[in-house]
Amino acid sequence: GGTVLGIALADGLVQLTDFGQEHLPLLGLPPDGNATTGWLDDVTLLQLTNHTSGFEKDAGYGALLHAPGTLWFYSNGGVNWLADILTQVYREDLNSLLFRRVLASLGVTSNDLVWRSNAFRDDTLDGIKRRELASGFRINVDAMGRIGYLYLRGGAWAGQQLLPTSYVESVSRPVPQAEGLPV
Repeated sequence: GGTVLGIALADGLVQLTDFGQEHLPLLGLPPDGNATTGWLDDVTLLQLTNHTSGFEKDAGYGALLHAPGTLWFYSNGGVNWLADILTQVYREDLNSLLFRRVLASLGVTSNDLVWRSNAFRDDTLDGIKRRELASGFRINVDAMGRIGYLYLRGGAWAGQQLLPTSYVESVSRPVPQAEGLPV
């Protein structure tokens, strides 16, 4: 999921400071009760990535329990909303995007990495295969090593910059906005 986010940032399609509803107007819905919190329009992409969005742990369509940015609370639901945003931005199955833009260049095949079918959300979003970032992967150690090596090389592979160096560096450090928040 973080790799797909890095691609979207590099393509200039999103910024971490973007409000989620800019890209996915129905962010957080269902359940309908989330609309009554008044917080949905305050959720940023950064908060979805670093578990400070306020969504409960539930990987499906969980409740927005806390004001965004006020508490660190592990949330599968939050990162799954991020997957929906990235799906909307690209209008493409994230699995296909990830293989086309990064994994194929690493020599990783669909035999090496399999993204399991959704367990918690509907299978499609506006007719596009939906992926859950909080879902299971089956990945072999060689593919894991190649992905790790890509990050160790600052996003470069075989002379090609697959991810921005600045992004790779940023994901290796704590997020200042989350430091010191209650857990």
